[in-house]
Formats: sequence, C-alpha cells, structure tokens
Amino acid sequence: DFQRALRGMLNRAAGLRRTEITINAAEVDKEVDGHPGSAHRIPMCCDAMVAEMWSDDELLSAPPNGIGQSLTISFRLPRRWQG
Repeated sequence: DFQRALRGMLNRAAGLRRTEITINAAEVDKEVDGHPGSAHRIPMCCDAMVAEMWSDDELLSAPPNGIGQSLTISFRLPRRWQG
C-alpha cells in the first residue's frame, strides 16, 4: 500500500525530529517492495504522494503529465492524520 508506505516514511522522519523530508516517487515504490518496482506502479506512488500534499508542502519536480519517477515533493513535518 503506497499511502501506508509514504506515511511510514513521513513518520520516521518526524521521529528523527526533522522538519521536512523530500521524497521521490521511486522511493515510495521501493519502500513498498524493497526494490524499485515496475513502471506501471509509479502512477500509484504519485497518486499517494499528491493525496498527502498539504498547503505548505512543495512540489519540487514533476514530469509534463504529472505522473512519473521524477515526481518529487518536499513534505513539511510533523504531520497529524485524522482517523
């Protein structure tokens, strides 16, 4: 689950008292499987990343169509999730 993997990455960084973390879509894919997965999974990673964006997060890079391994977002920490 890409959203769970992304939240785990964010939580670990916050546990280290970081105030932000920059994450690339390929890193989320690797977090799920332990190694880079196939290209067809990258859109799911991107969707999870965009869904987690808050107003003070920053989109650092994205491919022309918005989905691809070059999607990189700087997330502000800590984060609080509902539910």
